[in-house]
Amino acid sequence: MLLVGFQPGNAAGAAAAPPVGPAGTAFYDPPDRSPAGRPGDVIRYRRVAALPGTRAWRILYVSRSALDRPIAVSGLVIVPTRRMDGPRPIVGYGHGTAGLADSCAGSLSPLSVAGQVVGALVRGWAVAFTDYEGLGTPGLHTYQVGRSEGRSVLDAVRAAQRLPAAGLGSSNPVGLWGYSQGGGAVAWAAELQPAYAPELNLVGVAAGGTPADLRAVADKLKDTLIGPIPLAMTALGFDAAYPDFHLDELLSDRGREVLGKVKVDCMAAIAARLAGRSLAGLTRRDPLQDEVFLRRLDENRLGQHPPNVPVLLVHGRSDEASPIGQAHQLAKEYCAAGVDVTWKTFWGDHLVAGVTSQPTVLRFLADRFEGRPVTTTC
Repeated sequence: MLLVGFQPGNAAGAAAAPPVGPAGTAFYDPPDRSPAGRPGDVIRYRRVAALPGTRAWRILYVSRSALDRPIAVSGLVIVPTRRMDGPRPIVGYGHGTAGLADSCAGSLSPLSVAGQVVGALVRGWAVAFTDYEGLGTPGLHTYQVGRSEGRSVLDAVRAAQRLPAAGLGSSNPVGLWGYSQGGGAVAWAAELQPAYAPELNLVGVAAGGTPADLRAVADKLKDTLIGPIPLAMTALGFDAAYPDFHLDELLSDRGREVLGKVKVDCMAAIAARLAGRSLAGLTRRDPLQDEVFLRRLDENRLGQHPPNVPVLLVHGRSDEASPIGQAHQLAKEYCAAGVDVTWKTFWGDHLVAGVTSQPTVLRFLADRFEGRPVTTTC
Protein backbone atom coordinates (compact mmCIF):
# COMPACT_ATOMS: atom_id res chain seq x y z
CA MET A 1 0.00 0.00 0.00
CA LEU A 2 1.31 3.46 -0.87
CA LEU A 3 2.11 5.45 2.27
CA VAL A 4 0.65 8.92 2.64
CA GLY A 5 3.45 11.35 1.82
CA PHE A 6 5.44 8.66 -0.05
CA GLN A 7 6.62 9.97 -3.42
CA PRO A 8 7.44 7.37 -6.06
CA GLY A 9 10.77 7.99 -7.75
CA ASN A 10 11.92 10.03 -4.77
CA ALA A 11 12.25 7.42 -2.11
CA ALA A 12 15.07 5.20 -0.98
CA GLY A 13 13.61 2.44 -3.11
CA ALA A 14 14.29 -1.17 -2.24
CA ALA A 15 16.49 -0.51 0.78
CA ALA A 16 15.79 -3.03 3.53
CA ALA A 17 13.84 -1.61 6.45
CA PRO A 18 15.84 -1.35 9.69
CA PRO A 19 14.45 -3.10 12.78
CA VAL A 20 11.83 -1.49 14.98
CA GLY A 21 13.34 -0.46 18.30
CA PRO A 22 11.96 -0.89 21.81
CA ALA A 23 9.82 1.67 23.59
CA GLY A 24 11.17 4.04 26.22
CA THR A 25 14.78 4.74 27.07
CA ALA A 26 15.85 1.24 26.00
CA PHE A 27 15.60 2.57 22.44
CA TYR A 28 18.72 4.70 23.02
CA ASP A 29 21.03 1.89 24.09
CA PRO A 30 22.70 0.79 20.83
CA PRO A 31 23.38 -2.90 20.23
CA ASP A 32 27.00 -1.94 19.53
CA ARG A 33 28.82 1.07 21.00
CA SER A 34 30.92 1.22 17.80
CA PRO A 35 28.21 0.53 15.23
CA ALA A 36 29.02 -0.83 11.80
CA GLY A 37 27.67 0.72 8.63
CA ARG A 38 27.88 3.97 6.74
CA PRO A 39 27.34 7.33 8.41
CA GLY A 40 23.59 7.93 8.22
CA ASP A 41 22.57 4.27 8.25
CA VAL A 42 19.54 3.68 10.46
CA ILE A 43 20.24 1.26 13.31
CA ARG A 44 16.62 1.15 14.49
CA TYR A 45 13.47 3.25 14.38
CA ARG A 46 10.10 3.54 16.09
CA ARG A 47 6.91 5.33 15.07
CA VAL A 48 5.97 8.14 17.48
CA ALA A 49 3.21 10.73 17.64
CA ALA A 50 3.96 14.36 16.81
CA LEU A 51 1.66 17.08 15.41
CA PRO A 52 -1.58 16.25 13.56
CA GLY A 53 -0.96 16.06 9.83
CA THR A 54 2.51 14.57 10.27
CA ARG A 55 4.12 11.16 10.60
CA ALA A 56 7.13 10.88 12.87
CA TRP A 57 9.77 8.31 13.76
CA ARG A 58 12.37 8.18 16.49
CA ILE A 59 15.65 7.01 14.96
CA LEU A 60 19.00 5.68 16.09
CA TYR A 61 21.63 6.11 13.39
CA VAL A 62 25.34 5.82 12.67
CA SER A 63 27.52 8.94 12.80
CA ARG A 64 31.14 9.83 13.55
CA SER A 65 32.70 11.52 16.57
CA ALA A 66 35.04 14.50 16.53
CA LEU A 67 37.90 12.01 16.43
CA ASP A 68 36.24 10.19 13.50
CA ARG A 69 35.11 7.13 15.44
CA PRO A 70 31.77 5.43 14.74
CA ILE A 71 29.03 6.37 17.21
CA ALA A 72 25.28 5.93 17.55
CA VAL A 73 23.21 9.13 17.63
CA SER A 74 19.49 9.51 18.17
CA GLY A 75 16.99 11.86 16.59
CA LEU A 76 13.61 12.28 14.92
CA VAL A 77 12.27 12.30 11.39
CA ILE A 78 9.01 14.22 10.91
CA VAL A 79 7.20 14.23 7.54
CA PRO A 80 3.96 16.09 6.75
CA THR A 81 1.26 13.86 5.32
CA ARG A 82 0.16 16.27 2.58
CA ARG A 83 1.62 15.64 -0.83
CA MET A 84 3.86 18.03 -2.72
CA ASP A 85 4.17 18.55 -6.48
CA GLY A 86 7.91 17.92 -6.55
CA PRO A 87 10.57 16.44 -4.30
CA ARG A 88 9.83 17.24 -0.68
CA PRO A 89 12.45 19.56 0.86
CA ILE A 90 14.26 18.26 3.93
CA VAL A 91 15.33 20.57 6.75
CA GLY A 92 18.22 19.35 8.90
CA TYR A 93 17.51 21.04 12.22
CA GLY A 94 20.06 21.81 14.92
CA HIS A 95 18.43 22.56 18.27
CA GLY A 96 19.62 25.04 20.87
CA THR A 97 21.16 24.22 24.23
CA ALA A 98 19.05 21.69 26.14
CA GLY A 99 21.48 20.45 28.78
CA LEU A 100 23.84 17.52 29.26
CA ALA A 101 21.70 14.72 30.69
CA ASP A 102 20.19 11.93 28.58
CA SER A 103 16.75 13.09 29.71
CA CYS A 104 17.33 16.36 27.80
CA ALA A 105 17.24 14.57 24.41
CA GLY A 106 14.65 16.26 22.24
CA SER A 107 13.60 13.03 20.56
CA LEU A 108 12.08 11.93 23.88
CA SER A 109 9.48 14.69 23.34
CA PRO A 110 8.42 14.56 19.66
CA LEU A 111 5.56 17.02 20.14
CA SER A 112 7.91 19.62 21.62
CA VAL A 113 10.37 19.16 18.73
CA ALA A 114 7.56 19.48 16.18
CA GLY A 115 6.54 22.72 17.84
CA GLN A 116 10.04 24.13 17.31
CA VAL A 117 9.88 23.45 13.57
CA VAL A 118 6.17 23.98 12.91
CA GLY A 119 7.03 26.74 10.41
CA ALA A 120 8.82 24.17 8.26
CA LEU A 121 6.18 21.46 8.68
CA VAL A 122 3.24 23.67 7.63
CA ARG A 123 5.09 24.35 4.39
CA GLY A 124 5.23 20.61 3.72
CA TRP A 125 8.94 20.25 4.44
CA ALA A 126 10.28 17.16 6.17
CA VAL A 127 12.49 17.67 9.22
CA ALA A 128 15.51 15.60 10.28
CA PHE A 129 16.26 16.36 13.93
CA THR A 130 19.41 15.26 15.76
CA ASP A 131 19.92 14.94 19.49
CA TYR A 132 23.70 15.26 18.91
CA GLU A 133 26.27 12.90 20.38
CA GLY A 134 25.61 11.79 23.95
CA LEU A 135 22.11 13.21 24.49
CA GLY A 136 20.00 10.10 25.05
CA THR A 137 22.74 7.74 23.88
CA PRO A 138 25.63 6.48 26.05
CA GLY A 139 28.40 8.88 27.03
CA LEU A 140 28.38 12.54 27.98
CA HIS A 141 27.07 15.06 25.44
CA THR A 142 29.99 16.62 23.51
CA TYR A 143 28.61 20.12 23.87
CA GLN A 144 29.93 22.70 21.36
CA VAL A 145 32.29 20.24 19.68
CA GLY A 146 31.79 21.31 16.07
CA ARG A 147 32.83 18.27 14.08
CA SER A 148 30.70 15.96 16.18
CA GLU A 149 27.64 18.23 16.03
CA GLY A 150 28.02 18.98 12.32
CA ARG A 151 28.32 15.30 11.45
CA SER A 152 25.30 14.49 13.62
CA VAL A 153 23.24 17.03 11.64
CA LEU A 154 24.33 15.72 8.24
CA ASP A 155 23.88 12.09 9.23
CA ALA A 156 20.38 12.78 10.55
CA VAL A 157 19.49 13.99 7.04
CA ARG A 158 21.05 10.88 5.53
CA ALA A 159 19.12 8.72 7.99
CA ALA A 160 15.86 10.45 7.02
CA GLN A 161 16.60 9.69 3.37
CA ARG A 162 17.38 6.04 4.16
CA LEU A 163 14.33 5.40 6.33
CA PRO A 164 11.97 3.68 3.87
CA ALA A 165 8.81 4.65 5.74
CA ALA A 166 9.62 8.37 5.35
CA GLY A 167 9.48 8.27 1.54
CA LEU A 168 12.45 10.58 1.07
CA GLY A 169 15.47 10.18 -1.18
CA SER A 170 18.90 11.48 -2.01
CA SER A 171 17.66 13.91 -4.68
CA ASN A 172 15.47 15.89 -2.27
CA PRO A 173 16.73 19.45 -1.70
CA VAL A 174 18.23 19.94 1.77
CA GLY A 175 18.36 23.08 3.88
CA LEU A 176 19.92 23.41 7.33
CA TRP A 177 18.45 25.49 10.15
CA GLY A 178 19.69 26.05 13.68
CA TYR A 179 19.93 28.64 16.42
CA SER A 180 22.35 29.11 19.34
CA GLN A 181 24.11 25.76 19.82
CA GLY A 182 22.18 24.69 16.73
CA GLY A 183 23.47 27.68 14.78
CA GLY A 184 27.00 26.46 15.39
CA ALA A 185 26.01 22.88 14.58
CA VAL A 186 24.47 23.66 11.19
CA ALA A 187 27.29 26.05 10.26
CA TRP A 188 29.72 23.24 11.04
CA ALA A 189 27.58 20.88 8.97
CA ALA A 190 27.79 23.31 6.05
CA GLU A 191 31.57 23.51 6.32
CA LEU A 192 31.93 19.73 6.56
CA GLN A 193 29.39 18.79 3.87
CA PRO A 194 31.54 19.06 0.70
CA ALA A 195 34.00 16.45 2.01
CA TYR A 196 31.84 14.50 4.46
CA ALA A 197 28.44 14.30 2.72
CA PRO A 198 28.94 15.47 -0.89
CA GLU A 199 25.93 13.47 -2.11
CA LEU A 200 23.47 15.66 -0.21
CA ASN A 201 21.62 18.16 -2.39
CA LEU A 202 22.37 21.00 0.02
CA VAL A 203 20.94 24.33 -1.15
CA GLY A 204 21.26 26.68 1.82
CA VAL A 205 22.00 27.13 5.51
CA ALA A 206 20.34 29.42 8.07
CA ALA A 207 22.33 29.79 11.30
CA GLY A 208 21.41 32.14 14.15
CA GLY A 209 22.94 33.24 17.44
CA THR A 210 26.01 31.38 16.23
CA PRO A 211 28.95 30.73 18.59
CA ALA A 212 31.44 30.90 15.72
CA ASP A 213 34.62 31.52 17.73
CA LEU A 214 34.47 29.76 21.09
CA ARG A 215 37.62 31.43 22.42
CA ALA A 216 36.19 34.88 21.64
CA VAL A 217 32.88 33.88 23.25
CA ALA A 218 34.69 32.66 26.37
CA ASP A 219 36.75 35.85 26.63
CA LYS A 220 33.57 37.95 26.50
CA LEU A 221 31.58 35.84 28.95
CA LYS A 222 34.14 34.78 31.56
CA ASP A 223 33.48 37.72 33.88
CA THR A 224 29.70 37.94 33.43
CA LEU A 225 26.93 36.51 35.61
CA ILE A 226 25.93 33.96 32.96
CA GLY A 227 29.50 33.13 31.95
CA PRO A 228 29.97 30.05 34.14
CA ILE A 229 27.02 28.31 32.46
CA PRO A 230 28.32 27.99 28.87
CA LEU A 231 31.97 27.80 29.97
CA ALA A 232 31.38 24.87 32.32
CA MET A 233 29.19 23.07 29.79
CA THR A 234 31.75 23.59 27.04
CA ALA A 235 34.59 22.36 29.25
CA LEU A 236 32.57 19.22 30.08
CA GLY A 237 31.73 18.69 26.41
CA PHE A 238 35.35 19.01 25.34
CA ASP A 239 36.47 16.74 28.15
CA ALA A 240 34.05 14.11 26.82
CA ALA A 241 35.27 14.51 23.23
CA TYR A 242 39.02 14.84 23.64
CA PRO A 243 41.04 12.44 25.82
CA ASP A 244 44.00 14.85 25.92
CA PHE A 245 41.98 17.46 27.84
CA HIS A 246 41.97 16.51 31.53
CA LEU A 247 39.32 18.77 33.04
CA ASP A 248 39.36 16.97 36.38
CA GLU A 249 42.91 18.18 36.99
CA LEU A 250 41.76 21.80 36.65
CA LEU A 251 38.80 21.56 39.03
CA SER A 252 38.68 22.18 42.76
CA ASP A 253 36.93 19.70 45.02
CA ARG A 254 33.88 21.99 44.98
CA GLY A 255 34.08 22.21 41.19
CA ARG A 256 34.07 18.43 40.85
CA GLU A 257 31.02 18.22 43.07
CA VAL A 258 29.08 20.92 41.22
CA LEU A 259 30.01 19.81 37.70
CA GLY A 260 29.27 16.21 38.62
CA LYS A 261 25.67 17.35 39.18
CA VAL A 262 25.66 19.51 36.04
CA LYS A 263 26.45 16.41 33.96
CA VAL A 264 23.04 14.95 34.81
CA ASP A 265 21.02 18.18 34.54
CA CYS A 266 18.99 19.88 31.85
CA MET A 267 19.22 23.59 31.14
CA ALA A 268 17.03 25.10 33.86
CA ALA A 269 18.79 23.16 36.61
CA ILE A 270 22.24 23.91 35.14
CA ALA A 271 21.46 27.63 35.09
CA ALA A 272 20.28 27.49 38.70
CA ARG A 273 23.49 25.72 39.78
CA LEU A 274 25.96 27.91 37.91
CA ALA A 275 24.54 31.38 37.31
CA GLY A 276 26.45 34.00 39.29
CA ARG A 277 29.10 31.56 40.51
CA SER A 278 32.77 32.44 40.29
CA LEU A 279 34.82 30.21 38.01
CA ALA A 280 37.68 30.68 40.44
CA GLY A 281 35.59 28.95 43.07
CA LEU A 282 35.20 25.87 40.86
CA THR A 283 38.74 25.54 39.52
CA ARG A 284 42.30 25.20 40.76
CA ARG A 285 43.64 26.53 37.45
CA ASP A 286 41.84 28.62 34.85
CA PRO A 287 40.77 26.40 31.90
CA LEU A 288 41.16 29.46 29.65
CA GLN A 289 44.89 29.33 30.40
CA ASP A 290 45.12 25.60 29.64
CA GLU A 291 47.08 25.00 26.43
CA VAL A 292 45.14 21.89 25.38
CA PHE A 293 41.74 23.50 25.99
CA LEU A 294 42.70 26.63 24.04
CA ARG A 295 44.02 24.55 21.15
CA ARG A 296 40.80 22.56 21.02
CA LEU A 297 38.74 25.77 21.16
CA ASP A 298 40.68 27.10 18.17
CA GLU A 299 40.15 23.84 16.27
CA ASN A 300 36.44 24.39 16.73
CA ARG A 301 36.42 27.90 15.27
CA LEU A 302 34.12 28.26 12.29
CA GLY A 303 35.32 29.88 9.06
CA GLN A 304 38.26 27.62 8.31
CA HIS A 305 36.40 25.70 5.57
CA PRO A 306 33.84 28.06 3.99
CA PRO A 307 30.70 26.29 2.69
CA ASN A 308 29.67 25.97 -0.94
CA VAL A 309 26.06 27.13 -0.52
CA PRO A 310 24.31 30.39 0.40
CA VAL A 311 24.34 31.16 4.12
CA LEU A 312 21.97 33.29 6.20
CA LEU A 313 23.45 34.46 9.51
CA VAL A 314 21.01 36.10 11.96
CA HIS A 315 21.89 37.61 15.33
CA GLY A 316 20.42 39.67 18.15
CA ARG A 317 21.94 43.12 18.48
CA SER A 318 22.19 42.78 22.26
CA ASP A 319 22.95 39.06 22.38
CA GLU A 320 24.41 38.37 25.82
CA ALA A 321 25.09 34.65 25.31
CA SER A 322 26.76 34.61 21.90
CA PRO A 323 28.44 38.01 21.38
CA ILE A 324 27.54 39.57 18.04
CA GLY A 325 31.07 40.63 17.08
CA GLN A 326 32.46 37.13 16.62
CA ALA A 327 29.44 36.08 14.52
CA HIS A 328 29.79 39.20 12.34
CA GLN A 329 33.44 38.30 11.86
CA LEU A 330 32.34 34.90 10.52
CA ALA A 331 30.08 36.67 8.02
CA LYS A 332 33.03 38.79 6.86
CA GLU A 333 35.28 35.74 6.50
CA TYR A 334 32.66 33.86 4.50
CA CYS A 335 32.15 36.89 2.25
CA ALA A 336 35.90 37.18 1.67
CA ALA A 337 35.94 33.50 0.66
CA GLY A 338 33.21 34.05 -1.95
CA VAL A 339 30.25 32.61 -0.03
CA ASP A 340 26.85 34.19 -0.73
CA VAL A 341 26.15 35.52 2.76
CA THR A 342 23.08 37.33 4.03
CA TRP A 343 23.80 38.97 7.42
CA LYS A 344 20.72 40.13 9.35
CA THR A 345 20.52 41.59 12.85
CA PHE A 346 17.43 41.82 15.01
CA TRP A 347 16.40 43.87 18.00
CA GLY A 348 16.76 42.11 21.32
CA ASP A 349 18.84 39.58 23.18
CA HIS A 350 19.70 35.98 22.40
CA LEU A 351 16.28 34.51 23.17
CA VAL A 352 14.20 37.30 21.63
CA ALA A 353 16.14 37.30 18.36
CA GLY A 354 15.74 33.55 18.13
CA VAL A 355 11.98 34.07 17.87
CA THR A 356 11.83 37.26 15.80
CA SER A 357 14.27 35.96 13.19
CA GLN A 358 12.21 32.87 12.31
CA PRO A 359 10.13 34.45 9.51
CA THR A 360 13.34 35.63 7.84
CA VAL A 361 14.86 32.15 8.18
CA LEU A 362 11.81 30.45 6.67
CA ARG A 363 11.68 32.89 3.73
CA PHE A 364 15.38 32.32 3.09
CA LEU A 365 14.96 28.54 3.06
CA ALA A 366 11.85 28.77 0.87
CA ASP A 367 13.79 30.85 -1.64
CA ARG A 368 16.60 28.30 -1.70
CA PHE A 369 14.17 25.40 -2.22
CA GLU A 370 12.50 27.35 -5.05
CA GLY A 371 15.84 28.21 -6.67
CA ARG A 372 15.37 31.97 -6.44
CA PRO A 373 18.38 34.32 -6.70
CA VAL A 374 20.29 35.10 -3.53
CA THR A 375 20.48 38.65 -2.25
CA THR A 376 23.75 38.92 -0.37
CA THR A 377 24.98 41.59 2.01
CA CYS A 378 28.66 41.03 1.19
